[in-house]
Amino acid sequence: MVLQTVDPWSIRAGMDTAIARRLRPAYRAREYQALRAERRLPPRARLLTVGAQDAVEWSSRLGRNVRSIPNGAEVAVRSGTRGDSPVVCFVGSLNYGPNIDSAGVLINKVAPLVWQQVPDARFVIAGRRPAPPVLELAGPRVEVLANAPSVLDVFHAADVAVFPDEHGVGIRNSVREALAAGTPVVATPVAAREQEAHPLLTVEEDIGSLVERVVGYLAAPRTEHRGSGEAAVRTWDVVTQEYLDELRTAISHDSHDPQRRSSPA
Repeated sequence: MVLQTVDPWSIRAGMDTAIARRLRPAYRAREYQALRAERRLPPRARLLTVGAQDAVEWSSRLGRNVRSIPNGAEVAVRSGTRGDSPVVCFVGSLNYGPNIDSAGVLINKVAPLVWQQVPDARFVIAGRRPAPPVLELAGPRVEVLANAPSVLDVFHAADVAVFPDEHGVGIRNSVREALAAGTPVVATPVAAREQEAHPLLTVEEDIGSLVERVVGYLAAPRTEHRGSGEAAVRTWDVVTQEYLDELRTAISHDSHDPQRRSSPA
């Protein structure tokens, strides 16, 4: 058996507990329930997760080996379809707590400072199932794009992707997808967690520095910072091969265990 979970549920529940504004005891109880269930996973299961840090923590919690296989992205050259106004984009599942908070930080804290220097800048928040707090962010210079059929189009239409995350676990796929699309990214350390170094990725600790970088991209000539997406980005072909290797190893181990061999019948 090979079992993969994007975010180990006890770790995900622990994040929810940490950011809960109320009912924290109930969140804590759910965290413990998840951990108890995970500890009952059969020993024969090979455990996989996405984030390397999550793999280390989950391995420690369960007292068994956990392997990290990070996600990939599809490389896509920028199409040059952007409009006249400079655009900042944010992409993510918009019903996910940390992303809801990040969208609020982007529009309520980052955007006003950007508008002081680039008044015509537009902000596009794109993702599936936007929660009410995200929908309420829409305005004359803010577009909330629900269930966009192609996030690649969103990245290609933007001058810069910004991820001011304060919470999260695992690896943020949308950061890697933006880089693979050739779109510059400005992110907090939380948003850039476990991302490989990339010429289009800038990591900033505080809002002031983050805004300065964003304004720099918006004020630059439109062709100056276009990326090709060809710099080192982990692809899904590499990821697929690593999963196949895990499955082959599991099959090989199973075939050498006479107690678990399938009968001819």
